[in-house]
Amino acid sequence: MSNDWIKDSMADFHTAFLDAGMANVATYVPQSGSPVPSCRVFVDRDITTAALAGVELIAGQAMVRLLIEPAITSLPRNGDEIRVGVESFTIVRRVRTDEASWVFVCQA
Repeated sequence: MSNDWIKDSMADFHTAFLDAGMANVATYVPQSGSPVPSCRVFVDRDITTAALAGVELIAGQAMVRLLIEPAITSLPRNGDEIRVGVESFTIVRRVRTDEASWVFVCQA
């Protein structure tokens, strides 16, 4: 599989899940630099799902998958924020990176 195919597929999934209310559009706010609006994210607050993925969450945390956007010019870091509407998720740690996205544990 090519990186472009994976990125295109994730974008398609996001569009479908956005229409179903299972994905969000967010603003990525780095600690230094300008905010990046209209980022595509999936927010998973289900501790069971995280545990099945081998990630330990504590109360008030969520797993956030941020699709790689050309406007995000550097790797998101701990302390950066992902804002979904009135909710703000602060990156605690990066779980993994793949061809299309970054996955973080965030504090809500």
